Amino acid sequence: MDDIANVLAVADVRGILDEYYRQHKGQDPIVHFYETFLEIYNPEERERRGVYCTPEPIVDYIVRGLRHLLKERFNLQDGLAARQVTLLDPAAGTMTFVARAAQQAVAEFKQKYGTGAIDAFVRDHVLRDFYAFELMVAPYAIGHLEDGLLPRRTRAQTY
Repeated sequence: MDDIANVLAVADVRGILDEYYRQHKGQDPIVHFYETFLEIYNPEERERRGVYCTPEPIVDYIVRGLRHLLKERFNLQDGLAARQVTLLDPAAGTMTFVARAAQQAVAEFKQKYGTGAIDAFVRDHVLRDFYAFELMVAPYAIGHLEDGLLPRRTRAQTY
C-alpha cells in the first residue's frame, strides 16, 4: 500500500485522466486503474490473483439483464429499486458492478417517484441492501474511491 501511495503522490492525475478520456477507454477510469497498475507494477501477482476488469459494456449489460429479470421473472416493477432486492457481489474488485447497480436503482427510483426522496432511498435501500466483498486490499481501497463517487453520480446528498 505504501508503494501505491508513493506512486500516486507524484502522479500527474489530471494528465492521466485527460489521456484516458482522449483514448476513449470508457466512462470510469477507476474501473481500469488497478488492473493496469498491477499489470505494470507486478504482472505475476495480477496473473496469480486473476485481476482482470470486466469491461464497462459488459457490466452495463449484466446490470440491465438483472433489471429485466427482476421485472419480468420476479414481477418487481421497480427493478433494482425494489425494496425486496438484496444485491451481493462476492468478488467486488473495484466495486464496478455494485456502483452500476446503485446508479441503475437510483435512476429507476427517480424515473418512477421523482427526486424528493432520493436521499432516504439511498440511505434506506442502496446502502442497506447492496453488499460487496473483496479479499485484496488495493482493489478494496479503490472500491472505496468508487463508493465515494456514488453520491455525485447519483446526485444524492447523503450517504
